[in-house]
Amino acid sequence: MRFDCIGMGDSSGREHAFTERDTDVRSAIDAFVERVPTVTEVVIWGLCDAASAALLYAHADARVKHLVLLNPWVRSEAGLARTHLKHYYVSRFFDAGFWRSLFTGRVGVGRALKGLLSTALAARRRDGRDGRESETMGFQARMARGWKRFTGNILLICSGDDLTAREFLDHAKSDAQWSGLLEQARVSRCHLPQADHTFSRGEWRDEVARRTADWLDERVAKSRVERRRQPKDTSTRNPRVEA
Repeated sequence: MRFDCIGMGDSSGREHAFTERDTDVRSAIDAFVERVPTVTEVVIWGLCDAASAALLYAHADARVKHLVLLNPWVRSEAGLARTHLKHYYVSRFFDAGFWRSLFTGRVGVGRALKGLLSTALAARRRDGRDGRESETMGFQARMARGWKRFTGNILLICSGDDLTAREFLDHAKSDAQWSGLLEQARVSRCHLPQADHTFSRGEWRDEVARRTADWLDERVAKSRVERRRQPKDTSTRNPRVEA
């Protein structure tokens, strides 16, 4: 089942932030289960801020057993700046074409230095609104908490040609609250090195669909085996009658 949150796509109403979509997700699952009563386990598949919203919600709903997260959104001004420094400016430094453009005047030296300085200063700020610590727990920390509280399996799919994915991976690697989460045994990871943020090419979408289906098939098969191994409760069968 695919659904649009309030105010997006085919859904009417006023759009609200992805951090406030718990009611939307629960309502969608409620409607799904009501129409298909045989459904007892749910998988949430989300891209970008939908992946982030899924992490914020999943631990609070026992029906959600698995998560498929694609290029999760952890955007902050400082985080984006650090990602630019690491993945853009470093690569430009070793790009012969950039230096040719710089020396021939096609790229302004002053503008290039100004952009680099501005990005470096932004990268030094603390994560939070306008560079200040948030008075309440930021959504990135809430995502980490949701990851820890969720007990199901997670498939993480990241694009190679996407700053959002790189910012997420950098954040998860450097932030103490995310330490070790991506390395958990219940987490499977898939990297599509050429794909962009939305997997805009058909071949990339097909690969995502195949990886998702294969992962789910494996999870379902494993779950069935585990259920068969569970001892059956015979306490109510053929009760013994004492004279």
